[in-house]
Amino acid sequence: MDEDEKWSIVSNNDSSHDGAFFYGVKTTKIFCRPSCSSKQPLRKNVVFFDSRDEALRLGFRPCKRCRPDLLEYYPMEDLLVKAKQIIDENFLDEKLMQSRLKSLCINGTHLAREFTKFYGATPKKYLQKLRIKEAERLLSRGHTVADTAFECGYGSLSAFYSNFRKETGKTPSEYILSK
Repeated sequence: MDEDEKWSIVSNNDSSHDGAFFYGVKTTKIFCRPSCSSKQPLRKNVVFFDSRDEALRLGFRPCKRCRPDLLEYYPMEDLLVKAKQIIDENFLDEKLMQSRLKSLCINGTHLAREFTKFYGATPKKYLQKLRIKEAERLLSRGHTVADTAFECGYGSLSAFYSNFRKETGKTPSEYILSK
């Protein structure tokens, strides 16, 4: 692949070529992956490398945004693991859970999008599954439907019944009878 093709790939932030080559910016002495979303440098300031070792050997340092020094890099992973842990530990206390999620300093919409990519469900859907699992546990132990609904964080019986039926295919009463 020639330099014009590489420049086209860098200009389009094409991640399918990450690892195939790297580019460095002469003025900053920083090198990046082709998919890096940093400000696009002027073409005249760009040099291409076949490996990260070549870039390092020539005195370039890795970009802190795209981390070309790491084989795989997904910057949201640590944050998403923390978010899931917060939900797992606090799903019965909505206010505490929301407060701790807010401390992660990430926009709710962005968190939902990334959480869905990483875990296959939105935080809200994941939270609902945890609550229903806890409800099944409580109902199996003889708790009343009303007590179970409120212990699992539902503000109303109708919301509890609706979510329970969506997740299990049964009403809470039918679930109790089937056990």
